[in-house]
This record gives sequence, structure tokens and C-alpha cells, in this order.
Amino acid sequence: MIKKTTIKFDIEVNDDNTASKEIEYKNYSKNEDEENLLTYKSIIKYDADGNKYDNAETFNKIIKTEENVDEMVGNSVNNNDWKILEYKNHILEKNYNKVYDNIKLDINYDIIKNCEDKKYIVDK
Repeated sequence: MIKKTTIKFDIEVNDDNTASKEIEYKNYSKNEDEENLLTYKSIIKYDADGNKYDNAETFNKIIKTEENVDEMVGNSVNNNDWKILEYKNHILEKNYNKVYDNIKLDINYDIIKNCEDKKYIVDK
């Protein structure tokens, strides 16, 4: 079995003192007959006073076997309901909303929280 996790963390401060933090978390695994890839991205924007005013989140979960490719894509802004699209073999099968707190992804939320609260990554 192959397993790989990567984290990308960018901070950008603009001339007008507004800022943004981008966190990208990827979790990949592969065994004999299945590949799984989960990508989560959060872009948090701050005004010139350092107050958070926008938090856009997306995830993309792909499960690939020899016969099928199942994909789920979700988008949420400011912790509102997730807008979910589900595909089977690249054909849209479902389109719905889901309560924000009802989706738990296979990611290390402590690392994501540390990136949001601080300016560095801590793995515990």
C-alpha cells in the first residue's frame, strides 16, 4: 500500500495591508485495486485590520478502481452549507446541499486549525 499526505501553506500580504492564507491538504492512498485522492483547500481573506471576512473551502474526493471513477466535489463559503456534486465515470449523478458540520473529511483538522490561527504548521 502507498500512502502520501502533502500540505501547502501560502500567506500573501498586499500593499493595502489586506491578506490571505491558502491551505491545501492532499491525502493519497493506493492499494492493489483502488486509488483514493482527497484534496481540501481553504482560502481565508483578511481586511486591513486583520479581521477574517471570507473563508472559501473546497474539497475533491476521488476513488478510482479499474472499472469506475467516483468523484465528489464540495464548495462552502463562510461555513455555510456545502454544495455537493457527485460524479460516476465523469457523469454528474447528484447535485445537492449538505449541512456544513455534517461532512467530516479524512484530514488532520488540527494542522488546518493551526494554519488558520497561526502562521505556521504544527503536526501533533
